[in-house]
Amino acid sequence: MKTDHIQQFILKNEDNLRIAASVIEVWPEVRQRIVDGFLERLGTQLKIKLDGWEFSRTERFFEDRGGSYDFTKPAWAGEYSLGLQASEYGSQMIIGVWRDKDKIVNRPFSNELLDAIQINHPNARFIKPWWDAGVFMKSPASDWQKPGVLWQMNKDSAFLDDVAEQLLDLAKTSAPIIDGLVQKYKK
Repeated sequence: MKTDHIQQFILKNEDNLRIAASVIEVWPEVRQRIVDGFLERLGTQLKIKLDGWEFSRTERFFEDRGGSYDFTKPAWAGEYSLGLQASEYGSQMIIGVWRDKDKIVNRPFSNELLDAIQINHPNARFIKPWWDAGVFMKSPASDWQKPGVLWQMNKDSAFLDDVAEQLLDLAKTSAPIIDGLVQKYKK
């Protein structure tokens, strides 16, 4: 869509200018409603398969630089969690294994964990200091700020299923390894 046409429409008359100003005011709220609905549906799918896991949100997608949706096993004592992060305000979506750098500051990153995740996600890598294995998402979209992607988050069940499937696969692959790491370094 060419912005020249939009600018011409807005400047055509006072009513169009008011409409544009109103849209600007409510846009963050509309976007947040889309995110809230999507994460609620995602959580419902994940909780069916990940019984006993704990789920949380950190900051807000698109409003904060690194809003995330996280899930963890209570036995991991806050050392590790799995998550979906809207990095750079949602322009770079990441899934992966997050580590609490303050709790496990001297613990080495796990090559075993990274290798296991790279089987299905060859572009997984250490993203220091927070990610033992981070994957910059390509599917269903890499940049979730775009209106078309927001629409898919809001209405497309295939988009939701794709994200849920990737996160469930991440849990299946990484949980046994993380269980072992937590046990190995238990005080």
